[in-house]
Amino acid sequence: MFDPTSFENMKVVIEGMIYDLDSQRDICLHGRKDLVDLASFSRIYQIAYTSFKNEKIMIQFQLSSHLHQFASEIMPQQISGDAGCFVEITYRGPREIFQDFHIELLKKKWGPDRVFEERNVDSSQSGKVNELVIQFERLITEEMIPDLQDMVLFSVQTFKLLL
Repeated sequence: MFDPTSFENMKVVIEGMIYDLDSQRDICLHGRKDLVDLASFSRIYQIAYTSFKNEKIMIQFQLSSHLHQFASEIMPQQISGDAGCFVEITYRGPREIFQDFHIELLKKKWGPDRVFEERNVDSSQSGKVNELVIQFERLITEEMIPDLQDMVLFSVQTFKLLL
């Protein structure tokens, strides 16, 4: 048996919370990915969900961690820094439903301290899609799990802006 990493602990909390929201029918879970890149020793966990009122706009909540975070956790005497992960939230929807004014509303709600990336995707498979990526440019540590949970709840609340 091994001690779980900070990334694992945060992933389990977020996954459990989203599964609870799904079972309460507050959201509709659409999938998850738990990826390990052995070349760079990085981890990415993604979980995607929609609102039952509008299943065309999807949110993907992502945690990522890199070698430095893992090394600082297992070798704290040799590597300085904090163990933890980075958060990215992506809203995605068809352009005719997820329009520019929705993106501006979301940017205003999430606040000016975030890094936003807007994407316009023209796909031959999924059509024209708008995406808004919100990046939190700070490391999230285990002590900040309540903040992480608030991010999930806030993302669910923002579905009301998109109806």
